[in-house]
Amino acid sequence: MQPPIRVIILASLLASPAWAQTTPKRSPAAKPPASQPAKQPAKQPAKPAMADDTPAAKAPASGEPKPVSSPSPVEFADEPLKLESIGLTMPMPVGCLGQIDTAGQEVSARIAPKDASWSIRVAAPKGAADMTTAQVADAAIVTLLESYGITDKEFRVLGTRGRLIAREPQEGQPPLNINGLPADRWYVALPALEGKAPLARGFTVLRTAPGHFITFELLTTEAALEKTRGMFQTLIAASTIADPVKLAADRAGAVAAGLNLFENLGEKAMREIIAERPERWERLYKPSPTGSASDEIEIAYRRIRCKVGTRADVSGEKSARAAGGSTEGFIVQIDARLIDQGGTVDSRAAYFMTPDRSEESWVVQNAFRNPKSEPSVFTETGARTGKSMVVRIDGTGKPPQTIKPVLQDEGYITQVEAALLPYLLIRHGVAAEHGFYVYQSQANTVRMRRDFVDQPPDAPNFWKITTRLSEDKKPQISIYNDQGRLVRIEQPDGSRWEPTTLEDLVRLWKSKNLPID
Repeated sequence: MQPPIRVIILASLLASPAWAQTTPKRSPAAKPPASQPAKQPAKQPAKPAMADDTPAAKAPASGEPKPVSSPSPVEFADEPLKLESIGLTMPMPVGCLGQIDTAGQEVSARIAPKDASWSIRVAAPKGAADMTTAQVADAAIVTLLESYGITDKEFRVLGTRGRLIAREPQEGQPPLNINGLPADRWYVALPALEGKAPLARGFTVLRTAPGHFITFELLTTEAALEKTRGMFQTLIAASTIADPVKLAADRAGAVAAGLNLFENLGEKAMREIIAERPERWERLYKPSPTGSASDEIEIAYRRIRCKVGTRADVSGEKSARAAGGSTEGFIVQIDARLIDQGGTVDSRAAYFMTPDRSEESWVVQNAFRNPKSEPSVFTETGARTGKSMVVRIDGTGKPPQTIKPVLQDEGYITQVEAALLPYLLIRHGVAAEHGFYVYQSQANTVRMRRDFVDQPPDAPNFWKITTRLSEDKKPQISIYNDQGRLVRIEQPDGSRWEPTTLEDLVRLWKSKNLPID
């Protein structure tokens, strides 16, 4: 499903399609990828025979293990790649781009130069507490070699077209240790695909804690492997990884601050905020170097309304006799329009929660309109009672999808509370970092968000809220005055939300010949 407009414009970077295109199809006999190791520790898996009958876990046929390249000098860019959810800070070579994918429960990242001549993918799989790096590395190499397997008519793997180049540590060698962590790594040569140059893959896995791993995968050509693997090992060796125990303690501290907020602000505060700000309009735009509104690039606008109502106001049920339809609670409705690739995205999101926070429901609908095609409509319908949540996603030309997200024991906030959170934080008036778990449509799962509240010394009459909608997203910065009114929200891409009025919005968009009707 396409996320609602407030998420579209903050969409996470997705992995490049080129990665999928260069990965061969797995045979029916292939095992799960190493990025998702089995929950139970597997026995040492049998290695598929190589095309030259060289076992995958042993040295090349010569009997002499090839040395694994040592780290090479690399010029680092000023800004490293950060995956804060797993505590990883990894330097990037100058001229490279980093992308982070936070879809679903998994977090991953990709580093590649602009010419895409190689790439490194980082993931954080989990396994059983007694699982070893060797088991993760074995599972990864078996899966890879079988995906290039030679099979019979029954799809049984007889051999592989892949070739092991190096494996470390070799049998009988001391354990491999990188940055003080147990590690394992290998390099494999692979045949060419669709007339392209022969490929090579490198793999390194670190065990950061029992059941927790970080994997690094290098994709390059066999001809460039000697050059790139030294760089690959340098980047891993220069990475820093935070102690998982400290990460957990840090999250617990942020969640405790968030819980304190709701212990001090209850139903009364929610009613007051809704009464004070029943409706507001905001526009999203790219600022102009000239400072003139006529030169600014309009991206979107939204209307946000808050009220006390019933569940039926969100579900669309006309009869109060509908199951739970007459239940009273708090409602936030967001109507928005986004300019998108020559068309528009019209979004309507309506969220409901009971005053005791025990139940919530919502409906989010996005309509993608383009003059050259029929509209595509995507709808997300969610409901929660206690710790049980069900989300259904329907879309034009797509089969329905049902999701049952897992909720954390503490720190969860509703969609309504997430929409009103800045006003709750300002009313609470505590300068601190607050952590909350909330369902996020763009990831189809519950993620932790962090909000750091501060009153800058140079602007004591203003509140500054630095928000990470997930731990691996870049922050957005919101400024409110001492009356709790929005001044602006600065997005990571340089765009900006600012309050406006319907009259000013209509006049501005019409002056730029933008679709306002």
